[in-house]
Amino acid sequence: MQERLFRIVQMLMKHRHMTARQLADELEVSTRTIYRDLDALTMGGVPVYTQKGENGGIYLDEHYVLSSTLINAQEQEAILQGLNLLQTTQARDTKRSSEKLEALFQRSYPQIINIDFHGWGRDDRQEYLFDTLYQAIHMRRLVSFVYYNSMKEKGFRTVEPYQLLFKEQAWYLSAYCLKRQDFRIFKFNRITGLKITDETYAPRPLPKEPAPKLEYDHPHPIVLHFDKSIWFQLADCFAVEMIKELPDCYEVVIECSQEDWLVSWLLTFEDQLEVISPSSMRERMYKKLVKMKKIYE
Repeated sequence: MQERLFRIVQMLMKHRHMTARQLADELEVSTRTIYRDLDALTMGGVPVYTQKGENGGIYLDEHYVLSSTLINAQEQEAILQGLNLLQTTQARDTKRSSEKLEALFQRSYPQIINIDFHGWGRDDRQEYLFDTLYQAIHMRRLVSFVYYNSMKEKGFRTVEPYQLLFKEQAWYLSAYCLKRQDFRIFKFNRITGLKITDETYAPRPLPKEPAPKLEYDHPHPIVLHFDKSIWFQLADCFAVEMIKELPDCYEVVIECSQEDWLVSWLLTFEDQLEVISPSSMRERMYKKLVKMKKIYE
């Protein structure tokens, strides 16, 4: 019942007013049960009232503030743990918000999950990008910057920022690019000259499928064969489901753009790796090895 009472309050806060039938259909109970719940809310000090007539229905006082008693201990802990995790990203005001909620809930919880997104050295530039983009998303303001692609080509971009995305050891900005007229993701390390403009934007619905594209990058399947002696090293780098056992090696297929960093990373496997396809990636690996060999001749 406690959860149903909370959902009634939640729906009334969202929709301003609803009929008993609408609430009953949403919660899959009878209207009689809804009226009993309204009596319980009123006795608990929640200012709900009904109004008859053409625009009648069930209303919640517009100045009502949600009571912490409607959120159980497990839900309170989930909220505080979520805020604690958000603090690791350096998002503004999360520490103060967490302290306020701890006072409201009259309890605190030890932080049982700690994620550190920073390297061992201090990275003031990344913190500046994160903080600036976080502000821009919150204020719904366009941002502009110069962006470098994997071929070291640069271009000026003005975008609508929507999300800060952390994926595979790097931060990205998910945004709607006004030049491309589509959603793209931009890697933090390739952004320079970031500025928040004075122009605001109306939020667009975020795409669900396919995922936003990384600006300038064109992922292709790359087939890799690894020596069977390095199973545990592979398991640290790839999902186990990606590792296919063949008679004399392990095969992994990745979707990735053919960038210099990928060549350098693959070379860390030394003679325990062979790039099978595409031929363009094999050629890049070969040229890199020839260049390295000349250093020691």
